[in-house]
Amino acid sequence: MSVRRRLPALIAALAVAATVSGCSALAPTPVLDFPLLDAESAGSVTPPGTELGLDEFGWLEDTQSYVDGDVTFTVGVALRAVEPLTESDWPDLVENPEEFAGYSPVVLIVEQRVFGEVPEGYSPEGVDVFPIYADGSTAPYVVVDFALGYVDQNATCGHLLYETEAFDPIFQYCLIGASEGGEIVGVQFDGQDVTQFLADDDDPYYAAPVVWRG
Repeated sequence: MSVRRRLPALIAALAVAATVSGCSALAPTPVLDFPLLDAESAGSVTPPGTELGLDEFGWLEDTQSYVDGDVTFTVGVALRAVEPLTESDWPDLVENPEEFAGYSPVVLIVEQRVFGEVPEGYSPEGVDVFPIYADGSTAPYVVVDFALGYVDQNATCGHLLYETEAFDPIFQYCLIGASEGGEIVGVQFDGQDVTQFLADDDDPYYAAPVVWRG
């Protein structure tokens, strides 16, 4: 198996996640900026190289390792919105906007649903998707911790998104792309993990990602 670097340099930052305060039992249910898509059951696995648009689920298999063995889930992923912003918006998105001079933020709203039996005591996990430019190349994006490399899946970027509770199989979050001049148009799934610095180019999705464009 050969390996090679797969992503442009990550940009370390602490995302500022806007949160919704708790409501009393009598308070009306807030209207989400992006009402959840209908998905009562998983669809057929989406083949490598598929291109999708906004609000279209792609279905992906994801295997997680637990104490008692591996479990394979089917994860539905949809791109809900692509929102280009300007450099002046960085202070509303991160705590270190001075680190982002020369980059333009692009907010990407992602929704995921996990289908499968999660072992007791564990919460479902989604798959990693990455921002792309119009030519299909991967774009830089904001991470919470440079060493760990993970994306804040509680970030809302000022939107009222679905609030995931413990053991909840539904996620809505904002992924922040950082454009160096090109147009960020969507996200892709290439079968890799956000914490990897070396990619498995034997994965069929690495050579032919599933792409969502807004």
